[in-house]
Amino acid sequence: MISTDLIRAFLIMILYNTTINIDEDVHEQWLGWMKSFYIPLLMQTGYFVDKKLLQILDEEANGGVTYCLQLFLNEKEDFEEYQKKFYPSHFDLFNKKYHNKYVNFTTLLNVLEE
Repeated sequence: MISTDLIRAFLIMILYNTTINIDEDVHEQWLGWMKSFYIPLLMQTGYFVDKKLLQILDEEANGGVTYCLQLFLNEKEDFEEYQKKFYPSHFDLFNKKYHNKYVNFTTLLNVLEE
């Protein structure tokens, strides 16, 4: 049997990184919701092959708590399909629940080495 690491070594990996600053008064509830509901929802689409949720340690003085959600895909085309099929409803769900409680930015990256 071929290992997952060996298979991933031959694939072009794409990283969809979202950095989110969430208001301090809701960040614990948000974190639980992300872990138990939202990230599993994203993974159920079948487009993402791996994920990481990280907390940024060197906070700036702008308040809130900052996290990075890293979602890995095999190809850029997978990301484009996800954007068309699922992103609008996922964004609406997130935004309705945490409207005016967060700011975020996203970056699409090509993974050069692991």
